[in-house]
Amino acid sequence: EDTLSEFILANNSDKTDSLWGGKILNEDDTIQSLGCKINRYFMTTNHNYENYNNNEKTFTIKKIDYIHGCCLFFNKKIIEKNGLFNEEYFLFFEDVDYSFKAKQNNIKLKISQKSKIVHKQNSSINKNKLHYLSIVNRIIFAKKYFKKRIVLVYVGIIYEFIKNIILFRYERN
Repeated sequence: EDTLSEFILANNSDKTDSLWGGKILNEDDTIQSLGCKINRYFMTTNHNYENYNNNEKTFTIKKIDYIHGCCLFFNKKIIEKNGLFNEEYFLFFEDVDYSFKAKQNNIKLKISQKSKIVHKQNSSINKNKLHYLSIVNRIIFAKKYFKKRIVLVYVGIIYEFIKNIILFRYERN
């Protein structure tokens, strides 16, 4: 309720060009994300205040590397300045890429904590496909923005793969 109107209010009261994210909640009313960060060595991602209790207070957000794509708001001027989403990605890292490009174009990344949505995370794809797309898109992103660290990305992917095999985390189809 009021999510769109809160985004419009936040955007209209701010004089900077901005990409806006909202308070993304899990179905149990815990926080899924208040902006996101990326590890610039392994290109892994995490979310600010993930799994914190949503007690309706305003959280202090120190760093945002990207806005989670499930809840992203901006006006037409941002498209004119930043362009469209990169179609090289499918499902993952398109939001990271768009946010990084925005920062390069002097567009701010902000969170409107009064704009709230509930996001049923990873419900539209099976885990194996999720892991595959996440890895492929992480490599595409790293090659675009962090070419000198691509070896570390591959090392991180191999480490995750071995760890998941040891812990039996892959589904059988």
